[in-house]
Amino acid sequence: MASGQTRTEFSVWELMFVGENLVSLLNAHSRKTISPTRTDQIGMIGRLRMLQADLEELELTESEATLSNKIEYLISQLDYPDRKSSRLGPQAAEVRILARKVLEKLQKEASDRSTFVAHRSRDGKVESMLHDPVSYFGLASEDPFKLSKECRNDFEEAGKCYAIGFTAACIMFILRATEAVIRSYYAEVTGQMVSKRPWGDLTRILKIPVLGCPEPLVNLLDEILKKKRNHAMHPGERSDNEQNVEIAEKVLNECKEAIQMMINDVRNRQLRTK
Repeated sequence: MASGQTRTEFSVWELMFVGENLVSLLNAHSRKTISPTRTDQIGMIGRLRMLQADLEELELTESEATLSNKIEYLISQLDYPDRKSSRLGPQAAEVRILARKVLEKLQKEASDRSTFVAHRSRDGKVESMLHDPVSYFGLASEDPFKLSKECRNDFEEAGKCYAIGFTAACIMFILRATEAVIRSYYAEVTGQMVSKRPWGDLTRILKIPVLGCPEPLVNLLDEILKKKRNHAMHPGERSDNEQNVEIAEKVLNECKEAIQMMINDVRNRQLRTK
């Protein structure tokens, strides 16, 4: 079963897979095949397993528990060495009953969760960013940077805006989140906490040789600042082709790279002081 903080928002594309398998199980009849065939490449057992995995992944724990309580028994009735038929037969009624119980539980459990539509071109690319955006950008709970709630929210909003096609908003959120990470990195390197000093001032100080910041890192931060951040913060000066998905992906990747470089540098510094 899933553990940890319960997810409160889903992409429609995530829920579609749950719905597709659930509808197939609700419409199960005696002639349906148990295992994959040329016309049904999943089979009823496969759909039961996929539904169970999706409910667990989406942290719909009550619905997943309803399914898990019966699934092993039901599969044992469908899949055993001496079974002569490859069809559901009388077990079709049991499959339908179980699917209805899961649906009833799901309607109650998911009623207070938000759902948003992910842009079709983003499908398959950003699942990890949507599920755990902070980790997607290389930041974990054991990392040296202490991220504020606002910074974490910016990472989450960047992922959601990218998923639904709000490219300009995605760029602005990820740049603001990255700037917060730079402040944390600055504090680790200089021993001084800063809250209002802008991106440009931070990178100018980080270039001071005695601080020993990696040149590729400060160069990348400079590039993001000059070519991306300053432009993103003045939306009236942007043309449509400067807000497309390719630009958003480039900014996301560059910010992710810069964040990982900052993490690695701080870790190396910690190792040198041990």
